[in-house]
Formats: sequence, structure tokens, C-alpha cells
Amino acid sequence: SLGKPLTARDIRDRLGNDSTEELGILALFRNAQNTPSPDDLVEELFSTLRYEELIQLVNWFDTDGPSAYKVLGLKHFERFGDTVRKDLADRFNAFHEMGINSLRKGFRDILDKSASSDEEMLAKIEQLVEKQIAELSKFDDFTRSQFVRAALTTLAKHGSPNDLPIARQHLNSEDGATTAAAIALVSRLGNSSDVGPLLALAERANGKVAERAAETALALSGERWIRAKRYIERQAKPFLQVGIDALSTHDEFPSRWSELVPYLSVDNADVRVETAKLFCNRLDAADLVQVLNEYLEGETYRYDVVTIFDRSLYGPKAWRAV
Repeated sequence: SLGKPLTARDIRDRLGNDSTEELGILALFRNAQNTPSPDDLVEELFSTLRYEELIQLVNWFDTDGPSAYKVLGLKHFERFGDTVRKDLADRFNAFHEMGINSLRKGFRDILDKSASSDEEMLAKIEQLVEKQIAELSKFDDFTRSQFVRAALTTLAKHGSPNDLPIARQHLNSEDGATTAAAIALVSRLGNSSDVGPLLALAERANGKVAERAAETALALSGERWIRAKRYIERQAKPFLQVGIDALSTHDEFPSRWSELVPYLSVDNADVRVETAKLFCNRLDAADLVQVLNEYLEGETYRYDVVTIFDRSLYGPKAWRAV
């Protein structure tokens, strides 16, 4: 409502509502082409709060507790960093227990204020409270992953090399977002010893996590050109595209691109096509003509490669981009 401060609940309730009635300025966010998620907007809201306000919002049983925790770590690491490291070290067990004790205390305070002398009724209420806590505990694994992710995201920005062991441990997380946060920390502070585990992660993971693991392994490799070529030779996602992207911006490309010419003739069509596109995007016209002529003079050539070169060199201007 107008005149009242915006809350996290307002953001989640209104962005989750199909109607734009009374949505106000939030409708602009929901209808925008690149709509931010409710989590992003909640974090933006929390970033406007003072430390003392934020610390009150960090609650195990609150949906927005992990968001408040993350913002605390990112904005107030000098005050909150030790807590982040302690919580990660014991996997948030002490924090979880504190949340349960706080919940119990809250109910008991309410009962004390009721001034009821019916011991049987009070006992039943206590049983209901414990039953409710047991129900909430079914979500503990999910909640823990949310807080671990928030803590790792904090360390990815503010952490030190001493935080690497905990990040490496969470590379094996079953939660993709937690793994991504661990990769971000390793990416900033890791070394060549992390290459093997990151490659293993890239092989078993999917999507963005696999791609980010492959990119980070490549960035931490001692010889990036050789590693990128090996990625291409793997011929499979995410390695092929990560390798091509790395070579496309590599400083040594002008002097070493001839090493990639054999990839134009391999059986794997994806490797051929991506290599041909790389040449079209990096070589000048004279070198590209030379590569095409030599390619056509070989024992065999592939139609898809010739088509890409031909379009880039001689096609209408609007068609030349590959």
C-alpha cells in the first residue's frame, strides 16, 4: 500500500500474482524483458538496510533468511566474516540449533503471557509446537544448502586462500547453485592443483555448472593453448565450446592458428564447424582464402566447412557473419 515500506513479502506475493492490480512499480519489473527474480529484488531491498536491521532477518525458518545472510556477508564482511567461516565449518549445525531454540522460546514466552493454569492444555500446546518443529525439519537439507550457498557466495567475493579447502569440499555438492558458488571461489583463489577436480566436475555435471568448471580449469592451467586444444579434441560439451572460445581470444592465435587446420577435416561435424567459424572470425580475408584453397586441394574436404568459408568470403554482406 502507498505510504508503507516495501517488504520482502510484498515482493514475493506481488510478483507471484498474475494480476497487475495494486502491483504499482513492481509491475515494471515483472513486465520488463529481462525480469529480475524475486530473490534478486529481495536482496536489492535488503542491501538498503543497516547491519542491525539485517541481523534480525537472519532466521533458519524464514524463507528470506538466506538472502539476508548473503547480503550481510557481502556488505558487512568485516563484521560478519568470522561468523560466515564458523557456520561453514560446522555446516550451520549450531545456527540450526539456535533457530530451533529461538522458536521454542518464542512459543514459551507466548504461553507464559497467557497466564493459563490448565497444565493439560499447556502440555498439548507444547506437543503441537514440537510437532510443528518436526514438520519444519523436513526442509532442513534444503535450508542448509541455501545458507551454504549464501556463505560461499560471500567468500567468493571477500575470502582468502585459507578459504579454499571449504570451497573445494563443496565442489562435490549435489546442489548446482552451491557448486557454482564454490567454483566462483576457486576461480578467484585457486591454483593448478584444482584443475583435475574441476575437470572431473565438468565431466559429470551439466549445463552452466559443467561449463563454468571447464572454464575455470582452463583458466588455472599452466598452458592454456594446449589445454584448449585438448578440450576441442574431447569433442563433447562443455569442453568443445569452452576450448573454441578460449582460442578465439588467445594472444597466441595469430602465430599458432595453423595448428588448428587439421580440425577442419575430422569426422566430428561440431568440431569442423566450430573451427571453421573460428577461422572466419579471426583470420583476415587473405589468410582465409589461403586456408580454403589448400583445403580444397587436399585429398578430401567437407561440404559444411567449404560452405562456411564461402559464405564468409563471398556471400552477401548480411550473410557473412558466422
